[in-house]
Amino acid sequence: RGDYYWTCYTIKFKKDSEFINKDISLTLKINDIEIASKTTSVTDNFNKLTIEAESDYVERMTADGKALHMETVDEVTFVKDLAGTNYANAYLKFAFISSTAGEASLNATFRQPSAPYDLEFQKYVSVEVNEVTYEHNKKLPFAPNTTDKTPHNELPFMDLDLGTINIKKGYNTIKFILNGGDNLYSQCPDFDKITLTSVASMEEYTHRCE
Repeated sequence: RGDYYWTCYTIKFKKDSEFINKDISLTLKINDIEIASKTTSVTDNFNKLTIEAESDYVERMTADGKALHMETVDEVTFVKDLAGTNYANAYLKFAFISSTAGEASLNATFRQPSAPYDLEFQKYVSVEVNEVTYEHNKKLPFAPNTTDKTPHNELPFMDLDLGTINIKKGYNTIKFILNGGDNLYSQCPDFDKITLTSVASMEEYTHRCE
């Protein structure tokens, strides 16, 4: 037996790196013999907050104040029928409390479109964080092994990584708004939930003004 020299490596990710939420696997070998292995991710020890779109505390409205439609299929409840010129400026508004100011990774779960076309999400849906436009250039990829004849409710949901947002200490809002105008056919896929990941402690804002 001899002495081992241990070293520590720091991996620095770009702010919007796609690898931040992905697993990292490491294996330690000595003389080609595996001694230990570990799979982890940067966010394993972070705090996560999931807010379902059907929550009683999420605002779901058309531009003229009508409630958006919801449906439950296979135990998943989601906001549906978000398509048509009448839905221009319809929105879903999520609210939460953060223990500190900082950053959070934002994911939203939507039903995927059928093949062969991705949905240009950034064209049809705007995102505001604390009433400030959050720029994104995301597309929602079409579901594999599907066609334009695949029944709508058989299309799967997927998490869309929208990147890193800045959050404040205390009250925060995230608003998804259907774009309209310029002959654009307003649309947003079925909306299931959002998930936030951060070093900050977070909880859904559950105060309701009567």
